[in-house]
Amino acid sequence: MNASWIRMPRILLLGMGDAAHGDDGIGLQLTRAIGEVIDEVEAKEAPSNEMDVLELIRDFDLVFVIDSVCVPGEPGRVLRVSPMSLLSLKVHPGPQEEAFDHALEAARIYGRALPVIEVIGVCVADAEASSLELSAEMKAMYKSVLARVRAIIVSMVRDARFPRTPTEAAGG
Repeated sequence: MNASWIRMPRILLLGMGDAAHGDDGIGLQLTRAIGEVIDEVEAKEAPSNEMDVLELIRDFDLVFVIDSVCVPGEPGRVLRVSPMSLLSLKVHPGPQEEAFDHALEAARIYGRALPVIEVIGVCVADAEASSLELSAEMKAMYKSVLARVRAIIVSMVRDARFPRTPTEAAGG
């Protein structure tokens, strides 16, 4: 493909979770930390309204959703999961996860184009604790979880190229 017909994608990191519930806030913390060190991405906290989700993601080519998940496995395990399955991987989905799920469904029903969406889930043992801090277990593994999530994103960002729109190709 001719280099004049490709461009760097617009990339969004979308953090989800509830910081008031300890480990459930891991997605928010990771999103902020990664957004500070990767210049090619924009980092935001997910809205809790489906129309706001659709509005936010519409101008991006690639969206990484980072959230806690509850699946059998050791806490700290990092998974890439289907965007359509995120809600089912939460014990008690919050308003952000529900808004995201409803936004995907609305886009499907109404034929609205969506960016490429990659969901990165971090397994947590207790997403229901009433605490403003991560559990001692998650604090101990935070740096390794951060490195694994960052590596996934860096790898995909490095390899991502999107065709220019006709307006961009014409210099407009």
